[in-house]
This record gives sequence, structure tokens and C-alpha cells, in this order.
Amino acid sequence: MGYYDRISLSDALKKVRFTKDQYVIKEGEPGDAFYFVFEGEAVAEKIIDGNKKKLMDYKRGDYFGERALITNEPRAASIKATSSELVVAKLEIRAFKRLFGLLKEIPYK
Repeated sequence: MGYYDRISLSDALKKVRFTKDQYVIKEGEPGDAFYFVFEGEAVAEKIIDGNKKKLMDYKRGDYFGERALITNEPRAASIKATSSELVVAKLEIRAFKRLFGLLKEIPYK
């Protein structure tokens, strides 16, 4: 990624704050953004056989939300803040597609 690509990416990112137990995304919703964890922690949860199951923990430097943007499918899981404050950098779908448009041609599993 070149200098101008990094500048474009930094201009497109928006800092968003969540408090403990607040959902960043919810399972089944359309994907509208991709997120980088800047501060705090979160958990991925999914309803399986009628029960909420923990799938993964997220911490500073992790990211989530890309799958729905690449596959054009609804969110596969919910992401919830588990720390007192979760700060994420949000990249909305239009900017994601502009910056990473070629990813849609790569099969995602």
C-alpha cells in the first residue's frame, strides 16, 4: 500500500465509541461497514440452535465486519463490546469498496 493509499484510508476511517454490552453489529443485519479495534475488547456471538454462542474475542489491532462486505451476505454474527469502552475505526462500505474493490473477486470462506 503506497503513501496515497494510506492517506485515502486514514481519511475514510471514522472513530466510533461503544460502551460495555453495546452491540457494534448484529447478526442478520446487512453489512454496511468494516471495523478495526483501536481500544478495548469485544466478543463475537452467534445464535446456534436457539442459543447464543461465543465465537471469538477481539482486542486492539483486530478487525471484523469484512465478511459481509466481501460476500454481500447479512452479518454472520453479532459483535458486542465487553470492556467498559470499545473504540473502533469504522470504514463504511463505499470507502471499503473504493479502497479494496478487487477483494470481491477473491473467494471468501
